[in-house]
Amino acid sequence: LVLPVFVMCTVVVIVTTMFGLRSLALAGLARDAARVASVADDPCAAASTLVGSRARLECRVAPWDDSGARSVRIELEDGIPGVGQRSDGSGSRGAPVVIDRIGDLVSALLPRATAVMLLEPPPVLG
Repeated sequence: LVLPVFVMCTVVVIVTTMFGLRSLALAGLARDAARVASVADDPCAAASTLVGSRARLECRVAPWDDSGARSVRIELEDGIPGVGQRSDGSGSRGAPVVIDRIGDLVSALLPRATAVMLLEPPPVLG
């Protein structure tokens, strides 16, 4: 009688641990991508090269404050192939509305990470 409860608790602990480790890895990847982007000539291309296909990337370069300094904002979301990816604004590749809503729910539960870093000015030589 105790075995099913024990197995269920063990599975919950394992899944929670995997989710936490993936969240930490995603946060580290976001920090690394922001650092690479902050020193590159093309910030978003550099971040995209570093992240590759490991996560969905959203990169924005924006003013930091009124001083004219600019920052790069990296937002990463863990990806499950086919979930939350839309080919157009109407839905997921013609999937029924119910499947589309479930995909939105799963996508909302995926780990996310954000990192913001000031863009460094190019070095002055000479």
